[in-house]
Amino acid sequence: MEYLFPEYRLDWFGAGPSSPNKTGALLAIVFVAAWWPTLRFRWGFWLSLPMAFVSAVFLLQTESRGALVAAGAAVVLLAVFWLSVWPSGGTLAKASRYVFSLRALVLMAALSVLVLYSQQLGVNDRMTMITTGEDESANVRVALYSAGLQMIAAAPLGWGHGKAGDAYGQWYQEIGDSRSYLSLVNSHLTWMAEGGMLFQFLYIAGWALVFMLCWPLPWTPLRAVAFGSWVTLGLCGFFSSVLTLAWLWLIPGALLLLCIVQRFRSKLWPTRRQRFIASFAVLSGFVGLQAARHALTGAVRIEATPDRVEIGDNPKAVAVIQPDRQILGDKYGHTLREYLDEAGGFTVLREPMNAVDLAGFDTVVLSGGMDISDLREFEGSVFWMNPPADVDEAALEGLGGRPLTVVVGSLGDWRRLRVWQSLVDTNSDWDLIQLRGVADFIPNWPKYLIAEGAK
Repeated sequence: MEYLFPEYRLDWFGAGPSSPNKTGALLAIVFVAAWWPTLRFRWGFWLSLPMAFVSAVFLLQTESRGALVAAGAAVVLLAVFWLSVWPSGGTLAKASRYVFSLRALVLMAALSVLVLYSQQLGVNDRMTMITTGEDESANVRVALYSAGLQMIAAAPLGWGHGKAGDAYGQWYQEIGDSRSYLSLVNSHLTWMAEGGMLFQFLYIAGWALVFMLCWPLPWTPLRAVAFGSWVTLGLCGFFSSVLTLAWLWLIPGALLLLCIVQRFRSKLWPTRRQRFIASFAVLSGFVGLQAARHALTGAVRIEATPDRVEIGDNPKAVAVIQPDRQILGDKYGHTLREYLDEAGGFTVLREPMNAVDLAGFDTVVLSGGMDISDLREFEGSVFWMNPPADVDEAALEGLGGRPLTVVVGSLGDWRRLRVWQSLVDTNSDWDLIQLRGVADFIPNWPKYLIAEGAK
């Protein structure tokens, strides 16, 4: 019973929350590829059906709705292509009426068993929840995908590899939502948001090239199944961030290579019309993506590169250099947005201090241990949140008479408060703010900047 009705969603990879979806994507691709013998050999149906049935049983156990939709869409496409070339569509068209009826009867029986099995697993109810508007998984995806298009608009050069999930969590997630994401739960959107405009164009062109090479007309069973497997892979990547799993690319990649070999041997390359349609699709997809990203631009101005994020109408007001999450909070972007109206704007710099240009900034915010020797030419105010106790006093001398405000939690390292109290006492331009009941993490820290500026 554990094999037929597992306690949890089927997961072969143990790769985190998205792992059942990755398992489902692999099984969906296997399910589609299993129909190749049916299209290729007269007796192939009797080999395809058990392979497809077993993969469908496992696919239902993953309860991956995206994989189920992808597999269903791909099989429908295979049927449409096959019907478009009937009755010259190969072995199926040549079967006798009796054999064809027998196959249809067996197929309907298998489908009935799968429908009953999915009902027992609860997959039917899970699929129905999508249309109710009360499915949290679907609602989260809507928020992530709309924010992803805004992220593409905000960062023409991209947010940087592996930074899309964190960027969403900092700058687009609803304030107060503590959930963290490693991606935008959409492989295509994640990679395009991270890669920038040039990557977006090349990425769309790459998929168009694959579909053109696998286009099954003139009809061949190999290209039909290859096309279906790539459609399945692409749709699975749209519904979840699963394309980082190398196993998913093996079957579609192998089928693509076989299609190229087949085209080379038959000298049947895409026609001029097909190349034109593919080029038009690439251009339309890229232009459509750019139009969508501008249409969904948020009310708050955000501009980003892989090294910095500017938010608000006056991003030169405050520069936050390499924020220490232990001190400023893992959701420091939420905190900045809460105080955006009062501060006017922020710029978060991810580069080391010796690699950034601080000219024009009014205030610099530091957190934790940092080398401040590069602040000697900075002319604005400096705020240092929970600096270390073992500070370099020679570097401090370089600050001269520049205003420095040190914010220290009283529950942290006891040496930190004592050291900085003595240092501040030696310079009349320096202030110390002691926060009682606070350790390393300083909540609502922008309010101290705003209060100091109001003096």
